[in-house]
Amino acid sequence: MRAARSGVAAVLLWVAAAHGAPFEVPPHLSPHVRVPVPAPQIFAGAVRPVHPRLILTTQRQAEINHLRANSPVAQTWYRTVVANAALYEQTPPIDYMPEKPGERAQVIPMLHPGRALIDRIFTLGLVAVLDRDERAMNRLRRELMHALDAWPDWQYGLARYEVAAGFAMAYDWLYDRWTPDERARLSAALRGLALEPFAAEFAGFAKPTERNAGIVRNNVNLVCNAGASVAALAVIDEYPELAGDVMAKAFALIQVALPGFGEDGAWEEGVGYWKFGVRHLVQYLACLNSAGGTDFGLVSTGRFPGIARTSLFPLAMTSPIGRTFNFADDAGGNFSSATLLWLGAAFDSPLAVAHEEKAPAEPVRVAAVSGAGHETAREVVQRLLYYRPPPPGSSAPPQPLDLIYRDGGVATLRSSWTDPQATFVGIKAGSAAGNRHAHLDAGTVIIDALGERWLTEIGRGPYVTRYFNQDRYLYFQARTEGHNTLLVAPEKKHGGNQKVSGKTIITDLSSSADEAACRIDLTDVYPSASRVVRTVRLFAERRRVGFTDEIELSEPDGVRWHAYTTAPIVLPSADGRTITLKYRSNNDPRAGKRVVLTIVSPDPSQRFLIEPAAPLPGSGAINPEALPGFSRLAIVSAAAHSHRIVVEFTPQRDEP
Repeated sequence: MRAARSGVAAVLLWVAAAHGAPFEVPPHLSPHVRVPVPAPQIFAGAVRPVHPRLILTTQRQAEINHLRANSPVAQTWYRTVVANAALYEQTPPIDYMPEKPGERAQVIPMLHPGRALIDRIFTLGLVAVLDRDERAMNRLRRELMHALDAWPDWQYGLARYEVAAGFAMAYDWLYDRWTPDERARLSAALRGLALEPFAAEFAGFAKPTERNAGIVRNNVNLVCNAGASVAALAVIDEYPELAGDVMAKAFALIQVALPGFGEDGAWEEGVGYWKFGVRHLVQYLACLNSAGGTDFGLVSTGRFPGIARTSLFPLAMTSPIGRTFNFADDAGGNFSSATLLWLGAAFDSPLAVAHEEKAPAEPVRVAAVSGAGHETAREVVQRLLYYRPPPPGSSAPPQPLDLIYRDGGVATLRSSWTDPQATFVGIKAGSAAGNRHAHLDAGTVIIDALGERWLTEIGRGPYVTRYFNQDRYLYFQARTEGHNTLLVAPEKKHGGNQKVSGKTIITDLSSSADEAACRIDLTDVYPSASRVVRTVRLFAERRRVGFTDEIELSEPDGVRWHAYTTAPIVLPSADGRTITLKYRSNNDPRAGKRVVLTIVSPDPSQRFLIEPAAPLPGSGAINPEALPGFSRLAIVSAAAHSHRIVVEFTPQRDEP
């Protein structure tokens, strides 16, 4: 791990921690801890007693200034940062706006204004540091002092530790520019609003609750433990016992989540929550290395191998048109993350660096200026913090066209990595058990071809309180009927819904120059089935896609095949066995792109139905309204012991 550069003293400190007197981990947590936890005084002794030490060190400032002078991509990023800072200088400080309890919003006080505040801290802070810009410094001073005066407290765990990390960066980066009174206020806030609550919340590693990182294996763990640690690193020379205690506890607790990257780097919560969690994990690792010269073996020992490989996961989930395979609660869209630059440099992945070098440097959005917290401004700053250009002449090695992530239960097939017209297929397996962002979507498939998305995921459900409790799978978007997969025995009480506790696996992925096939065993999620296998293949020089579903039931019953699309639908053929989706050219109505779906099953009664994107009658979904912009293609296979549904998908381009 190249990013874990360490001096001799730091290495000796880590050795003493690992082999001398490690932190005592409670028995119920010890099975999760693969890397010995240093004692609190080891953390306190390892941190350099100078500021700035959180990523933007004096050395890193010089490196970024060199990039600004010599790298066109870095120059573009910094121009965007300066433009964003100018926008912030014209806007008032962000007000504390807690979300209200109720059905329309999940109860997370401070979350969105807190994220907007962090955007301002990073943007104004970088300009104030690199350009010694007094306007940016004064605007940042106004922002933070307003927050200390007007925000009542940092209530919710997730938001608390996100904001704490932001305050820590501001305190550290501009340590010599704050007045003694301002420094004292910022330091006291980090202690009283972040470190003391963390130490109290996890005293003795008490049983986790819904509102803390606890012993959970998801993005919340990464965010809370990383954020508390960054706050501790900023003030550890002032409060060595408290900050060291926080560092040790977080070092142990974060190891509960790190196995979520598996052996191959996948993240079961989807690409969107990969981006969110990894952003905070990388910030934590970068701060450990910049402040003390070591990660204390957390990643550099290789005990969590998936982290070294995880930068390729979101790239594998991104199609040639730039859109992600948005399974689980992923909102979808184009993928970009500054963390790819750090991961690419740390683990020698030039493909990750190259992807982010080509990403657009978005200016801050109007909504972010008003305090909605879109986090685009922070991303551009982090690109500059993490960017280390690969050596001249280096290039990314070619990647396989077909990639399987067995730990995450997902695979992707494609005809090309570089052709924007290529055919791309994303396939989901895995389990919903223990994953609060999961859907009952085993077997779901998305397809891109000819520069368009033809079969799509409808996305996450409404982020309301009930969506994250026992009612989650009453929401249409999270139910099986809302995905591109099978409903088995849909007339039964469960409505064909898959079992939450079931687990599906990708049993086989075969690949050749012209073809690929992925087979998923779905049996375990269907209570009425003795065997359910879905095979998805690319064929005809990898341009066409085929689905084969084989279902064996313990007693005769029906099956529904579902696929969702936002593409315009041409009416089915007379026999209902063929249906066409078509995008017409804006320039010539005779031209366009289309795909033809054909049922090639032996059962002549199978035919396509066109339905609204809404719950089926009697399904019990609590949001029955049809989703605008989506249509559902369905095939109904009549009651029988055995079913075989075979569909072929053929992209075609109309010529004028």
